[in-house]
Amino acid sequence: ASGFNLMLVGTASLNFLFWFLVRKKATAVAIAIMIFYAILAGSGAPVLRAIIMTSIVYISLVVGRKVDVWWSLFLSAWFMLVWDFGYLWDVSFQLSMAASVGLMVLAPKIVEWASLKGLEGEAGFLEKMSIVSTVAVMALTTPIIWYHFGRVNLIGLFSNVLILPLVPPVMILGSLMLVWPQVFFVPTYALVHLIVRLIYFFGS
Repeated sequence: ASGFNLMLVGTASLNFLFWFLVRKKATAVAIAIMIFYAILAGSGAPVLRAIIMTSIVYISLVVGRKVDVWWSLFLSAWFMLVWDFGYLWDVSFQLSMAASVGLMVLAPKIVEWASLKGLEGEAGFLEKMSIVSTVAVMALTTPIIWYHFGRVNLIGLFSNVLILPLVPPVMILGSLMLVWPQVFFVPTYALVHLIVRLIYFFGS
């Protein structure tokens, strides 16, 4: 599980709960659902970081405060390191923080730069195809990966374009499988198996 998975859970839960509850109660329930998902997913560093950041964003919206990306990222890192300073040497923590900066800071800068160059249409297309976000994330995570593992596979730029669109359907089907496994097991397994095969293909 990753921060992307948790963001899908939180956003979907919040949008659904708004139909039945006021914003404060919907936000509280959505945060509780994210925590439950984190427990199911193993509570890794990327998931914990995403819970803290998303909770800060949701609570800020409830109290009517403007959300600062750097401040929410700093607070999430601070809370995690106060809880366990060993996270600082955790590879998943380092990659999660770098990926967050790539998505929330570098990717918008790339789109902004392309717009100034008169490439709004091209930038919009690449953004929809997740290419801009993938490039931004890889630019900041590649040095960390190389440092810890001694090699880097740049083919991830292509594999992510194919895999990322499959993640939301897997999340939805996986949630439905918790309710009715006999019906939703087969399509869930089929999509997950496809993702695994794509990972093996591009990783070989």
